[in-house]
Amino acid sequence: MALRIRPREIPPILETDPFVAMENAGLPTFEKAARTILDQPDSHVTPFDEAGFEQILSGAAGTLDRHARYWPRDTGFEPGKIPPGSDVLTVTNTWVVFARRKGTNFLLDDVRRLKEKVESAEVPDGAPKVLVEDAEGAVPPRTPREWRGLSSTSVGGSAWSSDAPTTMAASELYFPKPFNAEQVQIIDRLEHSLGVVVQGPPGTGKTHTIANVICHYLAEGKRVLVTSKGESALSVLKDQLPVPIQHLTVSLLTSERDGLKQLEQSVSKITTEITTLNSTYTKQQIDILRSRIDQIHQRIRGIDRELAGWAKRNIDPAPASIGAMQPTELALEVVEATSRFEWFTDELDSRQKCEPVFTRADISSLKEARSLAGSRLCYLGVPIPTESQLPTSAEMGELHRLLVEFDALTSTLDEKSIPRLRAPTREDLEDSSRLKALLERAEGVAATLRECAAIRRRLAACRT
Repeated sequence: MALRIRPREIPPILETDPFVAMENAGLPTFEKAARTILDQPDSHVTPFDEAGFEQILSGAAGTLDRHARYWPRDTGFEPGKIPPGSDVLTVTNTWVVFARRKGTNFLLDDVRRLKEKVESAEVPDGAPKVLVEDAEGAVPPRTPREWRGLSSTSVGGSAWSSDAPTTMAASELYFPKPFNAEQVQIIDRLEHSLGVVVQGPPGTGKTHTIANVICHYLAEGKRVLVTSKGESALSVLKDQLPVPIQHLTVSLLTSERDGLKQLEQSVSKITTEITTLNSTYTKQQIDILRSRIDQIHQRIRGIDRELAGWAKRNIDPAPASIGAMQPTELALEVVEATSRFEWFTDELDSRQKCEPVFTRADISSLKEARSLAGSRLCYLGVPIPTESQLPTSAEMGELHRLLVEFDALTSTLDEKSIPRLRAPTREDLEDSSRLKALLERAEGVAATLRECAAIRRRLAACRT
């Protein structure tokens, strides 16, 4: 538990925070005069030479309080002794060792030293040099990178083919907010170069884009520094970040107190989460979420393949048998020839009952069968007669005689040569009965002829 006290090669610092809190009116004058003395090339402050700091201390007594006194010049001065306290400001030359919080001006000192280093030395290699120097030579080729979860945006892309080979493992894209192709291109370029310059007029979503980029690299375990000329831009950017990670950001604004307060809150929040973290449970939750993400990506790929299939069907021409027209041309022809298709009255929609129950293979098979059937389509489903079912020679002769008789009766009826009916006599009634019988027989002959016609068609089909 020992304390080691040693000198350091750093410039002296004015600690005037108590006077700032008291809103001392003479403080600006004192600080300006003191810095003028400390910034002189021959200025050297050491506890062993009172001349190096006497002017500063006596000046403090003269500007901070008009009733103040400088203790070494007081009549009761004793070296090494602390004067008794009073209502009057007393400035001593006694050296003390005390413990305090680190000064609030260390951030400004860091920025000042960084500025001096950059101005006095060459620009370091890497991203700083890329951003400030003109590029030389040819731009190195970029290897396209595949990101998981991105839907296809062009027909020429490989995603339109479900059988397209995968040349590299897909990378995760951690964008919590909506994004477009340009934002993905920014990340893609940053993966292959040391710097990217993005320009855009007001209102085009630059802050939104920066928020997505920050979240992506934070998710990869990287650190991100954002600089801006104005404080309002940083405040707006912090509000664009998702609430669960806003405590991971610290804004170093003009007021160092606010910046340190944010830093303290962030460190406290992170420390609390780490100390209360259940590593086993957290790993299980990570595995569950990763599995869920993989399932979602598989669904996205399935939807992409389905969309690609529909797009392909809407781009490929129709078969040559129906004109080899483009789908849009075919649709226009159907609309223009609506009257030809009005017989189809069914209204189709997305309901399950309207889904077709046949496939493209079924349609192709039906088309091929129709071409083979040709003019013999009328015999479809008619069974071929067996030998026992065919008529005999006697039956064929009787059919021939009946056909001749039927033809004669038809001619008599067509020529209207039937004699008039006289008053019904017994002979007339007998003739009528015979006529009735003949007509019934003619009707039977007609039925037989129709059956013969059917048999003739079957015979013709058998010969073919």
